[in-house]
Parts: sequence; structure tokens; C-alpha cells
Amino acid sequence: MSDQSQFDADIARAMSRRQFLARLARAAGAAVAIASPMGCGTVQGAIERARLGDAAPLLDPVQRKVVAKIIDGFNPPDTEIRRRLREEDPSYDPVTAYAEFAFAHGDAFFSNMTFLIDFINVLPRFTRRFSNRYGLPVVLRFQHFHPDDANRYFLFLRDSNLRALRNIFTGAKFIGTAPIYINEKVAWKFMRYPGPWLLDPAKPNADREHATSFDLARQTDENVALLKSRVVTAQTLRTGLKAATVVTGSDDLILETDVVVVGSGAGGSFVAAELAARTKQRVIVLEKGDFVEPAEFLQRERLMMPRIFDTEFSVLEVFGQTIPTVSTAIVTGKLVGGSATINHALAFEPPRPVIRDWRQLLGAEFDYDDLEPHLAAIRKLLRIAPVHESQISGSNLALRRGAQALALPHHGPTVRNAHQCIGCGFCDLGCRYNRKLTPLNVVLPSAARHGAQVLPNCRVDELLIEKLPDDGRDGRTHRVTGVAGWLTDMRGTDQQRAFANRTQVVVELGRPRQQLIDRGSREVFDGETFPGERIVAREVAEIAARVVADRKRDIEALQYVQLLDAARCELERVGLQDR
Repeated sequence: MSDQSQFDADIARAMSRRQFLARLARAAGAAVAIASPMGCGTVQGAIERARLGDAAPLLDPVQRKVVAKIIDGFNPPDTEIRRRLREEDPSYDPVTAYAEFAFAHGDAFFSNMTFLIDFINVLPRFTRRFSNRYGLPVVLRFQHFHPDDANRYFLFLRDSNLRALRNIFTGAKFIGTAPIYINEKVAWKFMRYPGPWLLDPAKPNADREHATSFDLARQTDENVALLKSRVVTAQTLRTGLKAATVVTGSDDLILETDVVVVGSGAGGSFVAAELAARTKQRVIVLEKGDFVEPAEFLQRERLMMPRIFDTEFSVLEVFGQTIPTVSTAIVTGKLVGGSATINHALAFEPPRPVIRDWRQLLGAEFDYDDLEPHLAAIRKLLRIAPVHESQISGSNLALRRGAQALALPHHGPTVRNAHQCIGCGFCDLGCRYNRKLTPLNVVLPSAARHGAQVLPNCRVDELLIEKLPDDGRDGRTHRVTGVAGWLTDMRGTDQQRAFANRTQVVVELGRPRQQLIDRGSREVFDGETFPGERIVAREVAEIAARVVADRKRDIEALQYVQLLDAARCELERVGLQDR
């Protein structure tokens, strides 16, 4: 049997002992099983926080060792880039840089990353036949690996036949490479990367001091200035709010308005603009992310990703525990203007076969011809047009010549909602030159012009629902009366509970999991399992699951006790072997 086969067999054997591994993985995730010779890393971290307060490192001592070893595994200390980092930027600490980068993304991101770090540290427990570079058994914690052994271990994960291990490798690769390649002083020079157009993020207007001409830039700048005047913050709510009324007499923030729009992206912005323009109703848009002006798009991933990206990890179940892997991530916009403000500005129209399937298979009452007037209006509003010949890069020109020489079908230059683009190449981090036409500089300003306002840093996580009298109407038994959530800081940390009551609520569903919740909620609301006058949206699916689980409870109770007994015996046996 090859070394790789033995490695995979160890993991497969461990994964079959679910009653033991479910509990062991929980212990690993809580860092209970990560005891170094000096004691538990979590305890050491608590001591550091008690002694240093806010100056304490973000990661505990064991986690810092694991991150350092992961970095060594992907970029060994004797490589040229690491040597140059030590010589040319000796004060740069990749571990601290990574911790700050992850922490800036918010508590959920940081929690997922630290859990993955803890899990990688204990993973060698289950691959005991993995030997070091001298052919000897390795220690059972990754933090103690030699850099060469860490590198070999990651190769085993990468080449494994088990998808779980390959996914964990991908997550580790992110941790091991990100802190190296965000270094501007050395790493960018080493990679011959010329850097962003904005040379110094401490001087955010340096590249905008000279006019880049054209009327559109002036128009979009004026639009953003108008929108800014209609953005209210937690500090200006009581004095600057016009689209809603603040209800006094409560520690919570309670707003009364006519229409609440949840989400300010491609869907929410157009709904707000249409309602504000066509009705006399007060419209307030609640946005989870921050209000970021174009001049604040600093063209650097380390600065912009935590602020404008909302990342949801892929997960997998290993040893009975859900593990974030980072192998796949759903990234959406977390800023006023949503994902449509930080995309590539590729303006594809819905394919005709999709609309046909909606009509034939799903009962849609419109076809493509019905959509055409609306698509034409959006094309005009966002100035959607093919990329100009002068902006097609040399590599794409070569690709086109090759396709033409082979007589391959192609559709010509793509169409984009970018006008008078100056080709900086940082579309995904926001257009600081205001040439990409988005909800931020076109649609939301239109809503603001007709009285709508935007409340950023407001995360909505509940729908307020009441039961309709009698048997309801039109097949509906309940109605939404408002939303509830939190005012947050820029990291997404909860600051104040907030409620918004209205006559209409529009929710922009920006994520697959939210759509699943929406479907689940309809199933619950139409049945007999509605739990009360208010329901937390993210718990709807759990309510349905509990209804099903009740039918299995009697059988599972006995099985659960048996599993606990088996797990307890297995923990004792492995604990003795470890000592």
C-alpha cells in the first residue's frame, strides 16, 4: 500500500467511528483537545487578554503557532520570498497580518477561520502512520511539525482521494498564502506586480486630483453626493431621518414608516426607486453593509475585502462536525449598492430558454417579449453597450483571432454597464473613478431624489409576522408587519436592537440560503405549525425539522444513550494511548 493510500485509509477508518469522533471534533473545535506542553492555548489567550486588554493578540498562542506552521508549509522559510521579507521588511509579521485580515472580516468569518485552524492542528491525530522526513512517527499536533513535514502533510491532503481532505487543504492554502501576498513592500515587488493606480491609500484623493474628463463622471459624482445627503447613520437617526419616524420610550430603536426595503443591491435599489417615484409613500432602505463612497475604494484586497465582501464558506461534515473549508465561498456585496456595485459590470440579459422554461415548467405568466421594454429601459439607464475596440486587451485580441481562424462561433465583445471606462482593472473592489453605472451612483440616487433614505450598517434577521383574521385571504394565513435586526459597527458586531414597522416589506433575497428559508417559511406558515406572533426567519427551517424529528424521538433517545456510552469508552481508550 502506498503512503497516500495509508494516509487516506487512516482517515477513512477514523470517519467510520462516528460515536467517538463527533465528540472528539467538538472538543477540537473548542480547543479543549489542543493542549500544548505549556497548557491549553485558549487558557493562555485568556491570560493574555486579562493582562494586555485590547492590546492582546487576536489569536491565542497555540493558534499563532499553527498559523505560522501553515505559512511555513506553503511558503517555507528558506524560499526567496520569505528570505526577502525578513531582510527588506523585518517588522512584517505574517501571522499578525493574517489575524488582522481575518478579524476585519467580522466575527463570523473570524470564528470560522479559528475553528479551521484548531481543526488542522488536531487532524494528525487521525493519520498516525504519516511519518516525518526521517521516516519516524510524527507528533500528534500540527503546531509541532517541522516546515518540511508541514509541506509534505499538505501534499498528502491535496492528493487525497477523500474530498474532505482536499477541501481542508484548500482552506489551509488560503491561510498560508494570503498573509504573504498582501505585503506591498516586498511581495508585490517580488511578483513584479506594479500595484494599484492609487499609490498610497493614506492619500485617497491623489489619483483623482487631476480630471479624467467627460460629463458622465461629473454626473455620477453629483449622484453620489445626493445619495450621501439621504444616508442616515446611527448617530444621525434622530435628527436626520425623514422617511420614517423614531418611536420614543424604548431602549430599542423602533421606526414607523410606509415601506421597508431590505437590501440595497440590484433588486432593492430598483424597488425603492420605483416606489419612491411613483407613490407618495415613505421609503427606507435597510442595508447590512457600510456606505462607501467611490474615493474610498482603495484598490487593495486587504483593505477592501473585509469592508465590502460578505463571505459565506462552504462546509463539510468531518468526524460528525461541520467544518468551514473555504474551498468554495459565496461572496456577495456588503455595502450600499450591494453586489452590483463591486462586480465586473458584465450586463448579460436573461437567456430566452430560461424564460421559456419559467413559462412552460413553472407557470410564469410572461414571456421574453413582455420583458423586452423593461430590458431596453435598463440598457438606456445604465448605458449598457459592447466594450469598445480600443479597450480590448492584447490577450483577448489574440483569443479572438484564434477563434476566427478556427471558425469557432463567438458572440463578439461582451456588453457592460460601464461608460467611458479608463481601464484601471479594479472593478471587483469598486470603481473609484465612478465609471461603472451601479445602484450606488445611478439607481439609489434616483430613489433619494424622490425622498427615499438609506440606513446602512443595519442587519435584518427577523420578519415580524401576524396571523390574519378568520381563514385569511387569497390563500394567505399570515402577513409581514415589519422587520427586526441590529444596528452594527463596520465589522458587523451588534450595537443596538432595531425594529421597523410598515405597511409593505420588500426583501431582496441575495443568497441561496435565504431563498431556502423563504421556501421553508411558506411551508410552515401554510400548515398548522406556526409557533406564535413573531418568528425568526433563520429558525423557520429548524421549526420544520423539529416537527419531523418529534416522530423519531422515542427511537433516537435510546440510540443516543448508547452512542454516549460508546463515545465515553472510546475517549478513555484514546486518552490512555496518547499519554
